[in-house]
Amino acid sequence: MLRGGITGWEDGGGELDRGRGTWAMERQVRLVAGLLVLTGVVGSTAYGPLKWIAGFVGAGLTFAALTDTCAMSRLLGLLPHNRTSAVDGRAALDALVGGKGRR
Repeated sequence: MLRGGITGWEDGGGELDRGRGTWAMERQVRLVAGLLVLTGVVGSTAYGPLKWIAGFVGAGLTFAALTDTCAMSRLLGLLPHNRTSAVDGRAALDALVGGKGRR
C-alpha cells in the first residue's frame, strides 16, 4: 500500500519521473500575445502595415476579457505538448507496484 503520496514514495527511495512539464496556459497566452505585439511593433518600422498585428492582438485580448473566453488558449490547447494522454488506471497501478501486490 502506498502511504504518504508522492512525497512518501520519494522519501522511501522510490524513483519519480516528473517529465518536462508544460507552462500554465495563461503563461503560454501571455508569451504568444507578447511576441505577436513585439513582432508587429518592431516589424512596422520596416513595413508599416505590420502594426495591425499589435492592434489585432489588443482587440483579441479585450474581447477575451469582456467575454471571459480566450480563442488563443483554445488554439494553444490543440498543440501536442498541451494534450494529455488517457491514463489506464490498471497500467498505472502496475507501474507503481511493479506488477506485484495487486489483489
